[in-house]
Amino acid sequence: TVAVTLGEALEDGAREVVVVLVAEGSEAERAGLVAGDVITDVDGAPVRTIEDTREKLGGAPGTDVVLGVRRAAGATRIRVGREMVHR
Repeated sequence: TVAVTLGEALEDGAREVVVVLVAEGSEAERAGLVAGDVITDVDGAPVRTIEDTREKLGGAPGTDVVLGVRRAAGATRIRVGREMVHR
């Protein structure tokens, strides 16, 4: 999976999935994800809930996932490597 902690926020009445924490030294950190990023899609598939996002982020370690991310500077796409995550 991707080494981030997710949360949800309401923006104009719509639920959004927000990155709350990025694990230090993780593939997610190296890719440039930061706390406060809003995940809009995973591999082009829109996400609306934490559960939906987690499901789409899951996959074999060593494979990549492309995230649609919205942040203060605008929208971007970030490729992140999946890795083993210990909870």
